[in-house]
Amino acid sequence: MIPEIDVQLAAIAKSLADNVMPAVDPSNPMAVEQLHLALATLGILRQRLPDLHAFLRRDLADNIALAKAIGGEGAVIVESERVFASPESSPQQIETQVRNLKEVITT
Repeated sequence: MIPEIDVQLAAIAKSLADNVMPAVDPSNPMAVEQLHLALATLGILRQRLPDLHAFLRRDLADNIALAKAIGGEGAVIVESERVFASPESSPQQIETQVRNLKEVITT
């Protein structure tokens, strides 16, 4: 298994381009277009991956501030601040807290 996500994405793109693309029927323009879109999407993911954690943390910070400003539920805010403060929080944990805060904000 390849541990680096960027390398994994590059390997997937190379496999699609080298092995799948030649096997796609060129008379099927929809299939060709979809494969090109998939390859382009993988490229965009690789470009944006380094910024993902910073983006998610900023989103969490903004939602914490908004929840505090409207007097949202304290327990959710406290847990969100704990997740925000921890350098070990995963992107999935951060996304979960953003969803929890949005529920508090919209109710």
